[in-house]
Amino acid sequence: MSIQDEYSAEESDLYEGRQRGEMAKALLDNPLWSEAFDHQEQALMEWLRHGTDEQSSEAKQSLHLLDGLKRRLEHHVNTGTMAENRLNFIAEARDKLSRLFAAA
Repeated sequence: MSIQDEYSAEESDLYEGRQRGEMAKALLDNPLWSEAFDHQEQALMEWLRHGTDEQSSEAKQSLHLLDGLKRRLEHHVNTGTMAENRLNFIAEARDKLSRLFAAA
């Protein structure tokens, strides 16, 4: 496999990772998402503080799920940022090679 083939295969995954990161960022930055998430989190915190033992237990589980969802979206954002950085590196390397061979 040539270096060009390796980059081509890698780039496909990188473009997908970047796109998924952009979509996750759009969700996290969306005011309606934030409002809904915060509202649900506050309701669960009230159950945790003032609910029955069963409600408190359910609230803890639900808060854990909400946190996991948010962390997963943040993971996609971070992965997308790393993919963007790698794509920029590849583009710069190709540009340098093109200029090098054009000068030869």
